[in-house]
Amino acid sequence: MNDLLNTDTLKSWTGYNNLRDLTRFLNRMKIPYANCGEAHIVSTLASVQTAFDAKEVNESVEIIRVDEVLKLTKLSRSTIHLHTKKRLFPSSKQLGPKSVGWYKKDILQWLEGKRDWQ
Repeated sequence: MNDLLNTDTLKSWTGYNNLRDLTRFLNRMKIPYANCGEAHIVSTLASVQTAFDAKEVNESVEIIRVDEVLKLTKLSRSTIHLHTKKRLFPSSKQLGPKSVGWYKKDILQWLEGKRDWQ
Protein backbone atom coordinates (compact mmCIF):
# COMPACT_ATOMS: atom_id res chain seq x y z
CA MET A 1 0.00 0.00 0.00
CA ASN A 2 1.37 3.40 -0.99
CA ASP A 3 1.02 6.34 1.38
CA LEU A 4 -0.17 9.51 -0.30
CA LEU A 5 1.73 12.78 0.13
CA ASN A 6 -0.10 16.08 -0.03
CA THR A 7 1.16 19.44 -1.29
CA ASP A 8 2.46 20.62 2.10
CA THR A 9 4.45 17.44 2.65
CA LEU A 10 5.90 17.58 -0.86
CA LYS A 11 6.89 21.21 -0.33
CA SER A 12 8.66 20.45 2.92
CA TRP A 13 10.49 17.45 1.44
CA THR A 14 11.66 19.26 -1.68
CA GLY A 15 12.22 22.74 -0.28
CA TYR A 16 10.05 24.36 -2.95
CA ASN A 17 7.55 26.75 -1.40
CA ASN A 18 5.34 27.60 -4.33
CA LEU A 19 3.20 25.33 -6.44
CA ARG A 20 4.75 26.28 -9.79
CA ASP A 21 8.30 25.42 -8.66
CA LEU A 22 7.07 22.23 -7.00
CA THR A 23 5.35 20.97 -10.18
CA ARG A 24 8.43 21.83 -12.26
CA PHE A 25 10.58 19.89 -9.80
CA LEU A 26 8.24 16.88 -9.87
CA ASN A 27 8.29 16.92 -13.68
CA ARG A 28 12.09 17.28 -13.82
CA MET A 29 12.51 14.39 -11.37
CA LYS A 30 9.91 12.34 -13.27
CA ILE A 31 7.85 11.86 -10.11
CA PRO A 32 4.26 10.92 -10.99
CA TYR A 33 1.64 13.11 -9.34
CA ALA A 34 -2.02 14.04 -9.58
CA ASN A 35 -3.19 17.62 -9.75
CA CYS A 36 -6.30 17.65 -7.57
CA GLY A 37 -7.78 21.06 -8.16
CA GLU A 38 -6.40 24.45 -7.26
CA ALA A 39 -3.19 24.30 -5.25
CA HIS A 40 -3.41 20.60 -4.40
CA ILE A 41 -0.93 17.99 -5.59
CA VAL A 42 -0.78 14.40 -4.48
CA SER A 43 1.92 11.79 -5.05
CA THR A 44 2.84 8.49 -3.46
CA LEU A 45 5.58 8.06 -0.90
CA ALA A 46 7.12 5.23 -2.94
CA SER A 47 7.38 7.42 -6.07
CA VAL A 48 9.07 10.26 -4.22
CA GLN A 49 11.47 7.97 -2.34
CA THR A 50 12.47 6.23 -5.57
CA ALA A 51 13.21 9.56 -7.24
CA PHE A 52 15.12 10.85 -4.22
CA ASP A 53 17.19 7.68 -4.03
CA ALA A 54 17.93 7.71 -7.76
CA LYS A 55 18.89 11.37 -8.02
CA GLU A 56 20.21 12.21 -4.53
CA VAL A 57 18.00 15.28 -4.65
CA ASN A 58 18.24 17.78 -1.80
CA GLU A 59 21.15 20.18 -2.29
CA SER A 60 22.73 18.34 -5.22
CA VAL A 61 20.04 19.44 -7.69
CA GLU A 62 18.50 22.36 -5.85
CA ILE A 63 18.81 25.48 -7.94
CA ILE A 64 18.93 28.83 -6.19
CA ARG A 65 18.33 32.26 -7.67
CA VAL A 66 20.59 35.29 -7.50
CA ASP A 67 19.02 36.76 -4.34
CA GLU A 68 19.88 33.64 -2.35
CA VAL A 69 23.38 33.50 -3.89
CA LEU A 70 23.92 37.12 -2.81
CA LYS A 71 22.70 36.30 0.69
CA LEU A 72 24.87 33.18 1.04
CA THR A 73 28.07 34.65 -0.40
CA LYS A 74 27.76 38.24 0.86
CA LEU A 75 29.06 39.34 -2.59
CA SER A 76 27.58 41.94 -4.91
CA ARG A 77 26.11 41.09 -8.30
CA SER A 78 29.03 42.76 -10.06
CA THR A 79 31.59 40.81 -8.01
CA ILE A 80 29.82 37.54 -8.79
CA HIS A 81 29.80 38.44 -12.49
CA LEU A 82 33.49 39.38 -12.41
CA HIS A 83 34.50 36.21 -10.51
CA THR A 84 32.42 34.07 -12.89
CA LYS A 85 34.08 35.68 -15.91
CA LYS A 86 37.52 34.96 -14.40
CA ARG A 87 36.38 31.38 -13.57
CA LEU A 88 36.75 32.02 -9.85
CA PHE A 89 33.06 31.40 -9.14
CA PRO A 90 30.54 28.74 -10.30
CA SER A 91 28.79 29.65 -13.52
CA SER A 92 25.04 30.17 -13.57
CA LYS A 93 22.57 27.99 -15.45
CA GLN A 94 20.02 29.51 -17.82
CA LEU A 95 16.52 28.78 -16.44
CA GLY A 96 14.53 30.80 -18.93
CA PRO A 97 14.84 33.72 -21.32
CA LYS A 98 15.48 36.20 -18.51
CA SER A 99 16.38 34.09 -15.50
CA VAL A 100 19.42 32.23 -14.23
CA GLY A 101 20.19 30.11 -11.20
CA TRP A 102 23.05 28.23 -9.57
CA TYR A 103 23.25 24.73 -8.17
CA LYS A 104 23.20 25.21 -4.41
CA LYS A 105 25.79 22.46 -4.05
CA ASP A 106 28.23 24.45 -6.23
CA ILE A 107 27.77 27.61 -4.15
CA LEU A 108 28.26 25.72 -0.89
CA GLN A 109 31.40 24.07 -2.27
CA TRP A 110 32.71 27.47 -3.36
CA LEU A 111 32.07 28.85 0.13
CA GLU A 112 34.01 25.97 1.65
CA GLY A 113 36.86 26.39 -0.85
CA LYS A 114 36.50 22.75 -1.88
CA ARG A 115 36.45 23.18 -5.62
CA ASP A 116 38.60 24.89 -8.21
CA TRP A 117 36.43 26.63 -10.80
CA GLN A 118 39.15 26.82 -13.49
